Amino acid sequence: MFDDQVLLRVEERIKASNMMQWLGLSVEPSDQGLIYHMGFCEEHIGNPVIRAIHGGVISCFLENAALLEALAQAPQGTEVNIISTHISYLASAKAKDIEARIATAKFGRRMGFFEASAFQDHQKKPIARAAIGIRLKRPEEQSLSPQT
Repeated sequence: MFDDQVLLRVEERIKASNMMQWLGLSVEPSDQGLIYHMGFCEEHIGNPVIRAIHGGVISCFLENAALLEALAQAPQGTEVNIISTHISYLASAKAKDIEARIATAKFGRRMGFFEASAFQDHQKKPIARAAIGIRLKRPEEQSLSPQT
């Protein structure tokens, strides 16, 4: 589904982002699209009593995974920016890695809408779901922007 150039672009974006590196974010291709991974680290813990991952960390992971998905689908040189996020926390996240899959609800010329699902043990038992809107600014639109 995604060629090597697209994966290279996504991996370069991960390397360039301190936040994505802190999340331990990585991506791997599968038959059903890209799978996003967040490697667990102790700094991700929000509730030390039950050793649950902080909800903000999960939200940030899903937003960044959707951003990478938009980047993978957009033409090279497209700027992508999150404009809206709605997240539902469905279960406590244990102190271990999290995976996510991103489904494209709509991918237009200027906007992309994605549905993200995070899980740990079983894909059918998500710990969180998010609806994320992303602004796409294609290369030809960037040259029309006023210079500041």
